[in-house]
Amino acid sequence: MKNIKEAIDVSGSTITKIASMTWKQVLTFFVVILIILGAVAATSYIFANKAAKGAVETQLIIQQQIHDYEMNMRLQNSAALNSLVVQLMYEAKADRVLLAEYHNGSANVSGIPFLKWSVTFESFRDEVGFSVANDYQLQQITLYPFITHIGENYLYRGYVETELKEIDKSYAYKLLSHGIEYIIVSQIVNDKGSKCGMLILEYTDASVIDEFNVKQKLHKASQECAALLTLSKHSCGESLKLF
Repeated sequence: MKNIKEAIDVSGSTITKIASMTWKQVLTFFVVILIILGAVAATSYIFANKAAKGAVETQLIIQQQIHDYEMNMRLQNSAALNSLVVQLMYEAKADRVLLAEYHNGSANVSGIPFLKWSVTFESFRDEVGFSVANDYQLQQITLYPFITHIGENYLYRGYVETELKEIDKSYAYKLLSHGIEYIIVSQIVNDKGSKCGMLILEYTDASVIDEFNVKQKLHKASQECAALLTLSKHSCGESLKLF
């Protein structure tokens, strides 16, 4: 009771003091209160704004670090893919090796069949003398029937003049114009069973081919390509089906 009485006395005293002020003193009193409240609000806003800005800056830094990491990984994997294609050319005694990726233009949408293919890596011997990678960019898959003839073992091989011409005349004539006698093609399939590209081996002389050795080297190279393409977020990372 004593405490309550003291509180009432203090409140009463404060009210009495305010009541005894002139209107100018009252106005000044409330202005001071408003200034104090404004300062408190401004200080709170500044701290909140700094915290929000700090959070945004931190997020941007994290995003940049992730981007830099992904770009670095892609560059490393691209170098590894290029090295793999060169190595396969020599081990398989091919005159040219092409790594082609399936895609849908600028982006691959999950669940959408791949419609195009493009050569992204190439290696060729000096005897062949020229690159053909630019000839195979944004190519419609449906215009190359040989792709659908790559069997269940994900492998196609045949003489261009007598075998490939029977199923894909346009592609065969293009290869013949380049002096190619024989081709071997392996699908690149990721660990989920998705077809996402192919390795194409071209030969100007089929007599140099060691079928057993080439099959082994090509199978290994196809697996390594699938892993590298997935890591670097090329088509293998997103494909679900081919056609």
